Amino acid sequence: MYTFKNFVSESIEPWSFKVQNLPDSSTRKKNKWVDFKAQKSPYILVKIGMTTKTVGTRLKEWENKCHHKLVNLGPMNRHLVLDQESSSVKALISGFLGLHITKQATSNDIAAYRRYKQEGFYCQENLDSVEKRIHQSLRHTYGAGDVYCKGCAPTTPTVKVKGGRAPFPVYNTHKEFFLIPKKDIDSIYELIDSICVKYG
Repeated sequence: MYTFKNFVSESIEPWSFKVQNLPDSSTRKKNKWVDFKAQKSPYILVKIGMTTKTVGTRLKEWENKCHHKLVNLGPMNRHLVLDQESSSVKALISGFLGLHITKQATSNDIAAYRRYKQEGFYCQENLDSVEKRIHQSLRHTYGAGDVYCKGCAPTTPTVKVKGGRAPFPVYNTHKEFFLIPKKDIDSIYELIDSICVKYG
């Protein structure tokens, strides 16, 4: 499970990510492309995928293809999502008390997941089926979104280049992204873990 690094940390590089029809969009912004301010939003866009390689190797492949930095959002990095969700309250408390408050995942938190190890959830069999079940469950609960990526379209000759629907003329479409409420991140981990245990 991963997301774009710019969604969870400040970027020094120019970065623009536009979305349509967020659940909390105002009526006047419906069906319009608007900037997605991930760090201020109650939502985070995540991709959940399978690999027969190590998680780190697969993320590097994606970065090389799309030219965007990615971050693993497994349980060891849950603080990257949950710290954002309450950052304004934390800033107020920190300023008032002179404290720094953060909640890193502990080894006990991570040990609660039966199939989580080495930065990913593992299956012993039925990898395709497990991924499909996870995607179906997330799609049923949250819907699904396509990401129109201009980072990989111009440099990959095998990509089918399209135009018209996205906020820029040349792009590649990445499927199986899910816009989830940040507060649901632990439920997502539990879902993935339980499906890996039951079917994989």
